[in-house]
Amino acid sequence: MIQSVASLGINYIAFLAVNALLAPLGWPNWIRYNAALGISGATSSISSFLFIKYLVFREMNALGERYH
Repeated sequence: MIQSVASLGINYIAFLAVNALLAPLGWPNWIRYNAALGISGATSSISSFLFIKYLVFREMNALGERYH
């Protein structure tokens, strides 16, 4: 539950930030929104991966075990 809320928040904040950074370029809104959506989706996916790797499976990381 915490991971999903954090990923949603990261996605939302990244979308707003990228959209604001691209606004001065004068691109059409649909290009700006799609670029911001793609970048925020990638950021959210990377953060989910890191949450799973370092928080969910932290005991396995401490033991040095891996999935085969």
